[in-house]
Amino acid sequence: MLKNLILCLVAIAALSSCKDEHRLFEKNTIIENNEWNRDQAVSFDFEVVDTTQLCNILANVRSTNAYPYYNLFLKVELVNPEGVIILNDIKEGYLFNPTTGKPYGQTSSFMGISLGDLYDQRIVISQKHKFTLLGKYKLRLSHYMRDVDPVVDIMAVGYRVEKVGL
Repeated sequence: MLKNLILCLVAIAALSSCKDEHRLFEKNTIIENNEWNRDQAVSFDFEVVDTTQLCNILANVRSTNAYPYYNLFLKVELVNPEGVIILNDIKEGYLFNPTTGKPYGQTSSFMGISLGDLYDQRIVISQKHKFTLLGKYKLRLSHYMRDVDPVVDIMAVGYRVEKVGL
């Protein structure tokens, strides 16, 4: 367990130090004891300074290969600088192939990166999103798995906002 946490922190540090021309914002939060409770919403603030750029908004999920389900439902809420909820949705991400049980962490079509028994996934929240106001936005993520609380073997959750088409 401690070994996985240390590996997770090293990987996050290494990946965050890489130059990424598409990334506008990205931040991840470690889930304590790898148990994510439904009422444990993770919130992120970011400042939009350009309303002309189209962006993809993604959720980052780090799980272990012991995660017991093939998918993960996320409740997503995006609040604009005026405090208005502009996105309130449920998104489903596929972490493992439902037929084979193999993780999508090594499949580029699911944008995952494999790191031993840890898998980083990106779940699409919004594609070609255009922010209409300058200022601070708030993104809230919580799990929305039916009849399961807490969700286990989720190590970290975060978000990424990236430029579309460079």
